[in-house]
Amino acid sequence: MKTTPYLVATSLLSRTARGLLLVASLFVIGCAAVGPDYVPPIASMPAVWSSDLAEGVPSGDAELHEWWKLFEDPVLSGLIDRASGGNLDLRAAVSRIDEARAMLGVARGARLPRIDADASYSRSRQSSESSLGGKSIGDLVSVSDVDTYATAIGAGWEVDVFGRVRRSVESSHANWQASVEDYGAVLVALRAEVALVYIKTRTLQGRIAIAERNVAAQRASREIVRERRAAGTAPGLELAQADANVASTEAILPQLRAQLRLATNRLSVLLGEHPGALEEELRTESSVPAPPEGTLVSIPADLLRKRPDIRRAERLLAAQTARVGVATADLYPRLSLSGVFGFSAQSAGDLFQASSRTFGLGPSLVWNVFAGGSVRSTIDVEDAGVEQALVAYEHTVLRALEDVESALTSYSHERTRNTSLSSAVDAYRRAVGFAEDLYKGGTTDFQNVLDAQRNLLAFEDQLATSDAALVEHLVTMYRAMGGAWNVSPMRSATEAPAGKGERGKRK
Repeated sequence: MKTTPYLVATSLLSRTARGLLLVASLFVIGCAAVGPDYVPPIASMPAVWSSDLAEGVPSGDAELHEWWKLFEDPVLSGLIDRASGGNLDLRAAVSRIDEARAMLGVARGARLPRIDADASYSRSRQSSESSLGGKSIGDLVSVSDVDTYATAIGAGWEVDVFGRVRRSVESSHANWQASVEDYGAVLVALRAEVALVYIKTRTLQGRIAIAERNVAAQRASREIVRERRAAGTAPGLELAQADANVASTEAILPQLRAQLRLATNRLSVLLGEHPGALEEELRTESSVPAPPEGTLVSIPADLLRKRPDIRRAERLLAAQTARVGVATADLYPRLSLSGVFGFSAQSAGDLFQASSRTFGLGPSLVWNVFAGGSVRSTIDVEDAGVEQALVAYEHTVLRALEDVESALTSYSHERTRNTSLSSAVDAYRRAVGFAEDLYKGGTTDFQNVLDAQRNLLAFEDQLATSDAALVEHLVTMYRAMGGAWNVSPMRSATEAPAGKGERGKRK
């Protein structure tokens, strides 16, 4: 088979490239990435929650991935499912994942050779008035137009001797994982907020019903006063007091109805819909979801595995640690291999002839020998960033512990308060009945009826608020424990970081 000039040049280029790549490979094998190797931090976690706070709420392996289903409220479950698909904050978080994934692709692309191809054509003419040896070129040779055809393929590759590219990929990969955990944090917060606003909606409906029921009872009492006033057995003061009692209770209703409309508007927006979109759907009143039986909380150490914000902070620490290595690599030389092979001719027909071929191949070494201390300062900047990321991680862990402890405290004390409020409401209901009977019999004045009715309204309203608060504290506790978010499947050795540790030594 006839050997063409193109094959000869390609063979020469290939042999030379293989030799240089072999040398570079041996060099890389003998070198490791500079900068600190990341070691997950180790946090100090209590073994159990405070016993006095968690009384009646045992610890264990609480599976809270779909905690809202524990309330057995199909409307709540449906709203959370719709919010998971339509919420705009969640869509923005997905976009941030796509962005981080693309940045990871950019970083990984730097590990591979870069290949460029170009082709060009130009037509030129030299001035006949130009001089050569004191004489014009036009007197020596005939000046004419010159055509130039050229095509070439070029390649370049940075040999990652000191791990600058590898550390950059490490950082981008950790940032991508952090973006996934950020999505998890948004999802956890969203589902909890949907539940809290839904509970508020049902609470306001219940409070409105209580106020309307009391208005009806107070109007009935006022009619009794009017009858007695007409009979001359009741003074005008009592009728004025009855009118004021009804009016003051009626004045509560507009404020509660306005709050209800605001709550449904908020719920609509959380679902990614227009304000008021849920007005008709939630018009039918329903009670506040009851707390589930046998509430279980995870042990403190599980927060490191379940809380997405903690895992995000740990991944950001890993990303920042890798950036120290990127900066450290600038202390060392960069080795690159580059080559070009092509053809250049003045005639299109001669472009691919052996005589028209051109090529070049060789390594290059760039070393920033002196930069006025800027490289060292850049390393110090990244080191300070690592310290800040570590502090942020530790702060996130402490805040997570605080969130759960606070939710447990609130739930525990609200449960005690709820029991007392329930007893108070029962007592005031009996008191209202006794006071009305005594007033009808003429053995007590109307002030006792007023006091009993006002106290009943106040404590029924407090009890409705307390019933909601119990469930709200549970939702807050489920959110604090990282409910509604599975552990990311992409995690490997750093899946469950335990806290502060060594960051490694700079090489």
